[in-house]
Amino acid sequence: MRSRRVGVTAVTVTTGTAFSVIAGLLLAACSGGTPVDPPSVPATGVPAQPDPRGMLAARVAVAKDQRYIAAYTLVVQGKAPRSVLVTVATDRTWRVDIQGGALGGTADVAIANRPEGVYQCSINPASGCVRVAASNKKLPVSIDPRLQYVFTAWLDVLLDRQVPLAVAPADPWRARRRRASRSSRA
Repeated sequence: MRSRRVGVTAVTVTTGTAFSVIAGLLLAACSGGTPVDPPSVPATGVPAQPDPRGMLAARVAVAKDQRYIAAYTLVVQGKAPRSVLVTVATDRTWRVDIQGGALGGTADVAIANRPEGVYQCSINPASGCVRVAASNKKLPVSIDPRLQYVFTAWLDVLLDRQVPLAVAPADPWRARRRRASRSSRA
């Protein structure tokens, strides 16, 4: 019995199996019909890489149908890292909390979309919220932190295969090393 590794799947070929395959090929060659090509085995043994655009579309499709809460760190060159908390519900309502997202980075703010409108709220227990736009409409430029679009409007764009968009897998370790080397130079 011989074993041969092909990609990540092990194929075991016994003497009986090998004899059966060879006999079948010889009979097919002698039958006068159309010759049958044996199944090809990739020469490299390297598994095919997944399509990054397809993987992104799959994740976006799942995100559109789910409710979730996600925490992120926003890193902008020349500014301190800021925390971002995103809450999305299945009824298409959402809230994005941005540390330092208002008043030139001095105030924490939340943008929330509800059926009755889009609200801007100061993240302070004594503060309230102000309606700043109709539901699912753009905010005035002067108060728009522009972070919410990734989780609201861009999902449809990322899902559309007709939109010319280049997608490549990221190496998070490489990005961390790059940030670390920049901060050590400062």
